[in-house]
Amino acid sequence: MTTQAHDTITTAHPARPPRRADAGTVRLSQRDIDGLMLCGEHYGAPLDLLAAALRVAPERLPAITAR
Repeated sequence: MTTQAHDTITTAHPARPPRRADAGTVRLSQRDIDGLMLCGEHYGAPLDLLAAALRVAPERLPAITAR
């Protein structure tokens, strides 16, 4: 009887948290609605005005508008 050696390499993958049930859907907050209304009423808005109207730091606004 002959036997063969099998090398097994396992890599440890960090466990992913389960996806949320509403993943991929758009959820608008009241802040999002206020910003959209401001931009719609004025046919756009400068970023500093939009940040002041939404009461957020100007550094946060690019992430908010990208969302």
